[in-house]
Amino acid sequence: MSTIQTTAPAPQLITNKEHVLIRHFVILPMVQAAFERDSLVFLSLRTPDPYVDWLYAARERLSLKARMVKYNARQRSITVTKQQRVAGGILVRYQCRGYFGDITLSNAEIAQEAAGLMRKYLTFDYTEQ
Repeated sequence: MSTIQTTAPAPQLITNKEHVLIRHFVILPMVQAAFERDSLVFLSLRTPDPYVDWLYAARERLSLKARMVKYNARQRSITVTKQQRVAGGILVRYQCRGYFGDITLSNAEIAQEAAGLMRKYLTFDYTEQ
């Protein structure tokens, strides 16, 4: 009698698109916090309403993007298991389709990407890319 041997397929490595998804999963909440913190600065102005409204609209667009990132991460079976501050950046541990991995984001990378996202969501002519 022959026995059928079943082995689980090897987990696929993370794709570049999934790597970007994990980066956004980590960085978007930082940008949201920066918008919230910055809106408090505008409140001290003589006419804060236009500026606060501008930041509020950017925060709303960013919030929608953050929800889409979380949804797409769930669809791809991505779980961020740990975020830890390390010297010079953040260590992100994740699980993706059975594959465990780490991504280290340097402070310079985070600052550059966060600034780019802030510029993108603060534009008046906002278009989703």
